[in-house]
Amino acid sequence: MTNRPSKWFTDKAHLAAEAYGDNQRLADRGAVYRYLQLQSVDLGTHPFRGPGVVGLVSTFLDPALTGPGLDIGCGTGQYLPLLASQCEHVVAADLSEGMLAALPDGPWERRVADVEALPFADNSFQVVLANHMLYHCPDLTTALSELHRVLRPGGTLIATTNGGGNFAEAYALLAQAASDVRGTAAPALTPADERFTVESGAELLGTLFGDVSAHSARGILTFQDAESLDALRAYFRSVREEWAFRYQLDWPSLETALNRRIDEHAASDPITISTRSGTLVALRE
Repeated sequence: MTNRPSKWFTDKAHLAAEAYGDNQRLADRGAVYRYLQLQSVDLGTHPFRGPGVVGLVSTFLDPALTGPGLDIGCGTGQYLPLLASQCEHVVAADLSEGMLAALPDGPWERRVADVEALPFADNSFQVVLANHMLYHCPDLTTALSELHRVLRPGGTLIATTNGGGNFAEAYALLAQAASDVRGTAAPALTPADERFTVESGAELLGTLFGDVSAHSARGILTFQDAESLDALRAYFRSVREEWAFRYQLDWPSLETALNRRIDEHAASDPITISTRSGTLVALRE
């Protein structure tokens, strides 16, 4: 077993061509959030502007910010309508051509872009979104410097990410399955996304931005009926290279044991998984 993230997590070529070669795996990971019930959200002094994940981001997007907007690592494009509703020009950027090709039509420009070498001039954007993607960057220092560079003075960076303890029960299920295959106790993995969490991300952003605030959200995912359990299985399958590499096991064996554990748990009680996420708001002086 290794606690080093696999190439699935930080290798750009692999991310662009395979992990995010199209939108299926990201959609599978996002689908589990249909079963989310938010328990607490730290909004600070911001008025709540809408339900769901996009609504939480909109809470921290000042309506007065109407200049050009960038969504870097835009993925399936769920935040693009929000940006387009108030920004004069929106760029949807992603490392993956496949992800960009799958975006819905809309009033946004599509650009292949690497956050560590953004193809934009200094001070290009008034708003930049970097949601659930910075933990994939091999060089976080360079990525954050680039985000700071392309923002205008007075502009806002909004970055969502996970918090410590996110999906702890899912990691426990995976460890049980790995133990079954190995025949000896396997510890829970350290999440690879801990490279840039709500907690560590706020500290990193603080080295570049004069005003950084962190807002956390906690919730519970519940899985019991057949449809929700299939969504949970698809979530695990979408990260299969990571799990197999770090436990040094072949995925078919690990998946078989994992499905057995899921069935056993769900036969008596719902499977509940805690979510810990947050929104980091950084203002460029």
